[in-house]
Amino acid sequence: MKNNGFTLIEVLAVLIIIMILITITIPILSDKMKETKTKAMEAQVNNIEIAAKKYATDNIRDLDELNRFGFMNLSLKTLIDNNYIGANIKNPMNNETLFIDDVIYITLDYNNNIKTTYDIDQKNKSTITLKGFFNDKVKLGTPYVDPGAIGFDGTNTNSNVAAFSGTVDTSKEGVYVLKYFYQNSNIIERNVIVTDDM
Repeated sequence: MKNNGFTLIEVLAVLIIIMILITITIPILSDKMKETKTKAMEAQVNNIEIAAKKYATDNIRDLDELNRFGFMNLSLKTLIDNNYIGANIKNPMNNETLFIDDVIYITLDYNNNIKTTYDIDQKNKSTITLKGFFNDKVKLGTPYVDPGAIGFDGTNTNSNVAAFSGTVDTSKEGVYVLKYFYQNSNIIERNVIVTDDM
C-alpha cells in the first residue's frame, strides 16, 4: 500500500528552501522600503523648498530682511498660514509631523536669484546664521574682514564662527564664496563681491 503523504525529510527540505528565500527576500524588501521612504522625503523637501521660493517671489517687496541682508529664515508655519503648503506635514522617514517652527533658509544673491534650503531633520541639529550680509562687497585692493557667523547648538551660542572654506582675493575682481558650518548644522554661504565699482 502506497502512502501519499510527505516524508519528514521532504517537509524539512521545503522548510529550509522557504527559510532561505525569506532570508534573501527580507533585506531586499527592507532596502526597497527605505529607498521609497528616502525618495518620498526628498520629494517632501523639494516641495517645501518650492513653496518657500514661491512665497519669497510673491512677497519679495515685503521681505525687508531678505532684501537688505540677502538672507532670511522662513518658518513652515508662515507657509502653512499663507496656504503655500498644507498643515500636518509628515516626515516620510519616521511618519512624525514636522515641527511648524522648522525654518527654510532663503538667500537672494547678487543677481536677484532666490535659493531655498530646508533640512527636514533640523530639530536635532545646531543652527548657524550669518553676521552681516549674504552678499558682501569689498573694494578692489582693500582688505576684507569676514564678519563670520553665529552658531547655536540648542544650549550654547558661539558668536565667532569663522568660514571653513573659501578665500577672498581682493587683488582680483570677482565673486568669492565663503562657507560656514557649526557642529552638525547645515552649511551656509556668503558671496563676497570684489569690485572697483564702489
